[in-house]
Amino acid sequence: MLIKCGYVPDSFIQSVIVPLVKCKTSSLSDVNNYRTIPTSTAVSKLFESILSGLIKSEDYYDAYQFDFTAGGSPSLCTCFLNVLLIITRIRVVMLLYVLSILVKLSIE
Repeated sequence: MLIKCGYVPDSFIQSVIVPLVKCKTSSLSDVNNYRTIPTSTAVSKLFESILSGLIKSEDYYDAYQFDFTAGGSPSLCTCFLNVLLIITRIRVVMLLYVLSILVKLSIE
C-alpha cells in the first residue's frame, strides 16, 4: 500500500532531532556550531532495511552519486559535470549540423 498509493504513515516520517556540537572549542551558545541529526523510529528503520534488500536500483543517476559513497568526492562530480558539458556541446553541434542538412534538402 505504501508504494502503490504513495502514502507514508506519520509514524514513518516522525523523528527526534538530536543536536550535535560541531566544534567543542567554539562557543556552545552559537546556533551555527551545531549539526542536527534526526533519529528515525524503529518501525521506519525496519521498513527501510526490508525495502533496501528488495530494491536494487538500476537508475542511471545512481551511478553518479558522488557524496556519501565509498570513493566519492565533490571533485569527481566537478569532473563529471565538465565531461557532461563537453558531450552536450558536441551533441548540440551534431544536431545543428543534421538540422542544417535537412533544411538544405527540404529547400531543394
